[in-house]
Amino acid sequence: MSGKATICTTGSGSDTWPRAARCTRRPVRRNVAEHLSFASPQDVYDKVARLDAEQLAAVRAWIVGCVVAWIECDSVAEAVQLESDMKDEWLPPLTKR
Repeated sequence: MSGKATICTTGSGSDTWPRAARCTRRPVRRNVAEHLSFASPQDVYDKVARLDAEQLAAVRAWIVGCVVAWIECDSVAEAVQLESDMKDEWLPPLTKR
Protein backbone atom coordinates (compact mmCIF):
# COMPACT_ATOMS: atom_id res chain seq x y z
CA MET A 1 0.00 0.00 0.00
CA SER A 2 1.51 3.23 -1.04
CA GLY A 3 1.75 6.29 1.18
CA LYS A 4 0.44 8.18 -1.82
CA ALA A 5 -2.92 6.41 -1.98
CA THR A 6 -5.80 8.72 -2.79
CA ILE A 7 -8.56 6.38 -1.63
CA CYS A 8 -8.88 3.38 0.64
CA THR A 9 -12.00 1.31 0.09
CA THR A 10 -11.19 -1.65 2.32
CA GLY A 11 -9.59 -1.86 5.71
CA SER A 12 -7.23 -4.48 7.02
CA GLY A 13 -9.76 -5.97 9.43
CA SER A 14 -10.84 -9.56 8.98
CA ASP A 15 -14.33 -8.58 7.83
CA THR A 16 -13.17 -6.22 5.11
CA TRP A 17 -10.04 -7.86 3.69
CA PRO A 18 -11.11 -9.93 0.67
CA ARG A 19 -10.66 -13.67 0.60
CA ALA A 20 -8.79 -13.83 -2.69
CA ALA A 21 -8.45 -17.01 -4.68
CA ARG A 22 -5.06 -15.75 -5.94
CA CYS A 23 -2.32 -13.27 -5.15
CA THR A 24 -1.39 -12.11 -8.65
CA ARG A 25 -3.12 -8.71 -8.65
CA ARG A 26 -2.06 -7.32 -5.27
CA PRO A 27 1.62 -6.56 -4.61
CA VAL A 28 1.12 -6.70 -0.84
CA ARG A 29 -0.16 -10.28 -1.11
CA ARG A 30 2.75 -11.28 -3.35
CA ASN A 31 5.23 -9.72 -0.91
CA VAL A 32 3.63 -11.52 2.04
CA ALA A 33 3.83 -14.80 0.10
CA GLU A 34 7.55 -14.17 -0.28
CA HIS A 35 7.88 -13.22 3.40
CA LEU A 36 6.23 -16.52 4.34
CA SER A 37 8.66 -18.36 1.98
CA PHE A 38 5.93 -19.58 -0.36
CA ALA A 39 7.22 -18.04 -3.62
CA SER A 40 8.86 -14.96 -5.06
CA PRO A 41 6.59 -12.03 -5.92
CA GLN A 42 7.59 -12.30 -9.59
CA ASP A 43 6.81 -16.04 -9.74
CA VAL A 44 3.38 -15.38 -8.20
CA TYR A 45 2.75 -12.50 -10.62
CA ASP A 46 3.87 -14.58 -13.62
CA LYS A 47 1.73 -17.50 -12.36
CA VAL A 48 4.80 -19.73 -12.29
CA ALA A 49 3.97 -20.38 -8.64
CA ARG A 50 0.37 -20.92 -7.59
CA LEU A 51 -0.48 -20.75 -3.92
CA ASP A 52 -2.78 -23.45 -2.59
CA ALA A 53 -5.78 -22.73 -0.35
CA GLU A 54 -3.77 -23.19 2.84
CA GLN A 55 -1.06 -20.78 1.67
CA LEU A 56 -3.63 -18.20 0.58
CA ALA A 57 -5.27 -18.45 4.00
CA ALA A 58 -1.87 -17.93 5.65
CA VAL A 59 -1.22 -14.83 3.51
CA ARG A 60 -4.62 -13.41 4.43
CA ALA A 61 -4.17 -14.20 8.13
CA TRP A 62 -0.78 -12.47 8.14
CA ILE A 63 -2.26 -9.34 6.52
CA VAL A 64 -5.33 -9.30 8.79
CA GLY A 65 -3.00 -9.46 11.79
CA CYS A 66 -1.29 -6.21 10.79
CA VAL A 67 -1.93 -2.84 12.37
CA VAL A 68 -2.24 -0.01 9.84
CA ALA A 69 -1.86 3.71 10.50
CA TRP A 70 -2.35 6.64 8.15
CA ILE A 71 -0.70 10.02 8.17
CA GLU A 72 -2.64 12.59 6.17
CA CYS A 73 -0.65 15.01 4.04
CA ASP A 74 -1.71 18.26 2.44
CA SER A 75 -0.36 17.32 -1.00
CA VAL A 76 0.97 14.43 -3.04
CA ALA A 77 4.42 16.03 -2.95
CA GLU A 78 4.34 16.10 0.84
CA ALA A 79 3.22 12.43 0.93
CA VAL A 80 6.01 11.42 -1.44
CA GLN A 81 8.59 13.21 0.72
CA LEU A 82 7.21 11.71 3.93
CA GLU A 83 7.29 8.21 2.46
CA SER A 84 10.87 8.71 1.26
CA ASP A 85 11.98 10.05 4.64
CA MET A 86 10.32 7.16 6.47
CA LYS A 87 11.97 4.59 4.17
CA ASP A 88 15.35 6.24 4.78
CA GLU A 89 14.82 5.81 8.52
CA TRP A 90 13.55 2.23 8.39
CA LEU A 91 12.61 0.03 5.45
CA PRO A 92 9.88 -2.44 6.48
CA PRO A 93 10.51 -6.01 5.34
CA LEU A 94 7.69 -6.03 2.77
CA THR A 95 8.43 -2.63 1.29
CA LYS A 96 10.22 -2.57 -2.03
CA ARG A 97 12.14 0.54 -3.09
